[in-house]
Amino acid sequence: SISTNTLKRWEPESYEILIKNCGNEKVPEYLYFNKGL
Repeated sequence: SISTNTLKRWEPESYEILIKNCGNEKVPEYLYFNKGL
């Protein structure tokens, strides 16, 4: 998982995409992802 604060700090472009995808909903505190192992 990754916190949205970390994403905002290190990947601001990805954070902006997240904000757009969430629309009017609350942005989650943590994001979970599949690394494709």
